[in-house]
Amino acid sequence: MNYPVSTTPESPVNAPELAAKDWRSLRAAWGLEGTRAELIGNGGLINTTLRAGPLVLQRINREVFPDAERLILNGVLVGQHLARLRVRGDYPLEVLSTVRTKDGQWWHQIGQDYWRATQYIANTRSFEKVSNDALAREGARAFAQFIFAMRDFTPPRYIASLPEFHQLSNRIVALEQFARIDPLGRLAKVRVLFDLAERFLPYLHQIEYATSSGELPQRFVHADTKIANILFDNQSPRARAVIDLDTVMTSSVVFDFGDMVRSFCNPLGELANPKSVQLHLGRFQAVADGFMSVLHRELTRQEKLHLIPASIAVTATLGIRFLTDYLAGDMYFRVQQPDDNFQRAAVQLALAVSMEKERRRMERSLRL
Repeated sequence: MNYPVSTTPESPVNAPELAAKDWRSLRAAWGLEGTRAELIGNGGLINTTLRAGPLVLQRINREVFPDAERLILNGVLVGQHLARLRVRGDYPLEVLSTVRTKDGQWWHQIGQDYWRATQYIANTRSFEKVSNDALAREGARAFAQFIFAMRDFTPPRYIASLPEFHQLSNRIVALEQFARIDPLGRLAKVRVLFDLAERFLPYLHQIEYATSSGELPQRFVHADTKIANILFDNQSPRARAVIDLDTVMTSSVVFDFGDMVRSFCNPLGELANPKSVQLHLGRFQAVADGFMSVLHRELTRQEKLHLIPASIAVTATLGIRFLTDYLAGDMYFRVQQPDDNFQRAAVQLALAVSMEKERRRMERSLRL
């Protein structure tokens, strides 16, 4: 991983919202006196994240995760489960373990802000994009290993931090609501995309019904399977750890697979020209190979049959979310240009169209 922003021990991280007194409080809480702090990447898209010596410190964004204490305790439970498996030799990846404060707490509170610490995993790097098939295969394998390891995770009390995240019908309702209100007068511009989004509603309904009816079993899944949530070895393409466990929840494994396909198999990125966007079939084959190398015998027949419809549904759903946010005035997803969310929506829907066209070849890759 890259840590480009360095500070002196007496100064806060180069982030305007982190005061010097808060940095002193954090150092005292975890015994980090004299330690330098470095922002990790851009500091985190959701939670402010920095490295301080042997630890990674993270401030929880309570607008996204209002129950910060539950979020942190969830991470503790998942980390402890994976650590037990690793000790037994049943989990090949390293574990993102939460570290207590000096007084034995799992978090440190500064005003209304909650901070946690995890162990820093040295000699690793992360990627924002999947640049080749080998990286896609290894990333898919790592997420599959995480899912497999969570199959016997049965904590007495686990409350998902985003309990309705995979309720796809909620995304449809939100889009229709903002289309009716049209607060910024943007509906006319997005009418073609709005109509295209409606084309994919049967996929969303299919996956939601299969999940709610029990046709697809509930498992603990990661729920944010982008490549940036894997740490890779600095000197090799080997995956070392699955990170960012804030979204772990009981849901269907098809959502994790679909999100990988969506994010791994569009090499042009979220702000590409929609007319140029196509599913990268070689990348999809790599994802399928890596994922199924671990989970082929674990998945039910229905789970396998729903992997491709879920990939289309997940991709279209993100397009719907971008479209909704554009109509709402860009309230959730960060934008640099006024039409970024419009562009992102167009790209995701174009990718879903490409998946529909390539569905037979995708099925052959999965040997369905």
